[in-house]
Amino acid sequence: MKRCLMILALCASLFNACVIDSSETSNYKFLDEAVANEVDDRFVFPLAMAETALLIDAYEGMTPEEKVGMGYIFRNLIKTGDGKYKMREFYSMTLDTMGKSMDEPDAQWVIEAAPMYGDRIGKGHFLLSEGEADNSYRLVCEYEGYQAYEILFRVVEDEDAYFSWEVEMECRYTTEEGREVTMITDGPVVRKVYRKNSDDGDCNVMMLGNVTVDIKDHDVVRHHFDGGVRKNSRYDF
Repeated sequence: MKRCLMILALCASLFNACVIDSSETSNYKFLDEAVANEVDDRFVFPLAMAETALLIDAYEGMTPEEKVGMGYIFRNLIKTGDGKYKMREFYSMTLDTMGKSMDEPDAQWVIEAAPMYGDRIGKGHFLLSEGEADNSYRLVCEYEGYQAYEILFRVVEDEDAYFSWEVEMECRYTTEEGREVTMITDGPVVRKVYRKNSDDGDCNVMMLGNVTVDIKDHDVVRHHFDGGVRKNSRYDF
């Protein structure tokens, strides 16, 4: 009972939330929702913001008719300057392309955005650039008060998906309580985003793979993306 209460306290102080799923090293399964929140904030959310930046770039080259079909981009995008944008009612997101297309040498886009529950982690600062391999990207992520880390993702061909990636990440940070946390993908995680195919349809997303969260001297939890196709909770187009 005392061990159980200690884990609950850890869960609350470390992530401000709790869930039930499979921890590989603990008999007490209270950490999964907390870990799911952390994975969402530090892994899924930055990817969705990078995808939005790429969609904004594509949007600028579209016809007026095509722009209407871009859903949340059409509804929320405001151009504030040369290569500078903000999104109304969309995670307080701003984008500065520095006047460069992503395929130009040394291009680096600056993205700022805050997850829905910003009090959990705060505003994110993201730098998007091309990766070293063909059709790949490098996203440097930093939340105020935490160490910066990288997400690397590359295109995987899929004619049915608008975005199709293999994604890798290694993130290390120390909580306010001094606990050291490592979050790492177990091999590439596959992510696919599908456009909605009708006015009343859904934009869907599929993710497949695992992210392991190691809370030093406390627990190791594996967050599993099961490959199911679900409604995209971040954006629609």
